[in-house]
Amino acid sequence: MSKILSTFLVLLLAAGAGFAADDKKAAGDKAKANEEMITSLEEDGDIDSFDIDAGVEATIEAKHSTVGKSSMKIVIPENSGDKWPGIGAFDQKFTSLFPEDWTPYSEIWIDVFNESETPIKMFWKFKSDGHTKQFGKDVSIPKGKPYTIKMKMKDIKNVNLASMMYMKLFVGNMPVPTIIYIDNIRLIKKEAAAK
Repeated sequence: MSKILSTFLVLLLAAGAGFAADDKKAAGDKAKANEEMITSLEEDGDIDSFDIDAGVEATIEAKHSTVGKSSMKIVIPENSGDKWPGIGAFDQKFTSLFPEDWTPYSEIWIDVFNESETPIKMFWKFKSDGHTKQFGKDVSIPKGKPYTIKMKMKDIKNVNLASMMYMKLFVGNMPVPTIIYIDNIRLIKKEAAAK
């Protein structure tokens, strides 16, 4: 009888763990449903969707991926002077990636991995209305661990969210090359933030 009882308890505990795992998976699926994937950076052709300037090199690598199997490795050169090296999407490249109207969204998220030897500070810039309205903010990226940079739409000031046309991540003059990986660029729908 005690063998039957202990077997029953083991099965009951296993079933409970299975239900908990199913609940966690369902919560994860719901969170993903509230995200609009812009790109997961899987193929070399994905690089062409971005404006890469001031000596920056970009490649698709099977490393530090958060969605799919790959991410974009970005190498920003040292001593770039006043060229503001970085990666972005402007005008036609912007509208080929992103919706022009960001009013249905509460945030933009980008997964990053800083492979440099120190934390880095990047400037995240947005423009709208024929580049006449703009907003920028520093974002700090820790070294050596997966990290998601996030920007709330309500914090993007002086920009018309219904007429977006520019986004860029860049750095100033760095004394050493900077290496970051980006993946899983996504917009978060407003109803996701309310829940």
